Amino acid sequence: MKKAFFIISLLLTCLVASAQEDVKVRFGVSAGFNMTKWGGDFDSKFSTGFKPGFHAGGLAELQIGDYWSVQPELQIAAEGTNTDLIDKIGAVYIKVPVTVFYSIRNVGPGRLSPGLGIYVSGGVGGKTQDVGTFADDSYFRAMNALTPEEFSEDLIPDQFDYGVAFKISYEVQHEKVSGLCGTLGVSYGLTECKSLGLLFSVGYKFPYSKWLRSTYNTGIFEYNP
Repeated sequence: MKKAFFIISLLLTCLVASAQEDVKVRFGVSAGFNMTKWGGDFDSKFSTGFKPGFHAGGLAELQIGDYWSVQPELQIAAEGTNTDLIDKIGAVYIKVPVTVFYSIRNVGPGRLSPGLGIYVSGGVGGKTQDVGTFADDSYFRAMNALTPEEFSEDLIPDQFDYGVAFKISYEVQHEKVSGLCGTLGVSYGLTECKSLGLLFSVGYKFPYSKWLRSTYNTGIFEYNP
């Protein structure tokens, strides 16, 4: 799976690098609901289950061809896992997903776009048993110190996480609601936590601007329907 992460990263780089001068960019916002759980040693030790959470942020869509687009996002996400052995496990991440989408047009009043991508994220908050999840005196580190024969570093949540994700997005292109979109997705973490996430989000992509242009790319932001 780690090889898959780096292969997808390489494909993303090549795809963006090969983009022609008429790349078009538009921005948007999205927010939604997610269910996450930590697997690996966490699951075998604590019997983890899915925990509800949320995510919200902004996105940029780079249309690099008739059918292909690359969509980087910047999100804040409340994640974690559920278990009967610990009352509450929460984590807050700053997340950066990058997804390549292929558009299938004229599906009802819009377009359907399956996509494959990667993500990286860093933990910035959250509490476990009323102690900071990533703090030096976190619940997990304290348990490691008390019972080192039963716990290991693999049972400390990864503050830096990365993984792969598959998404399906649908964007309405009707005259009155053009830009309204919804996304379903599943992500899988490649670090020790083996985090699994299911997500649903809704968002809006603003129209292309005909007036803003890039210094380095005269075609960027230029829209020719």
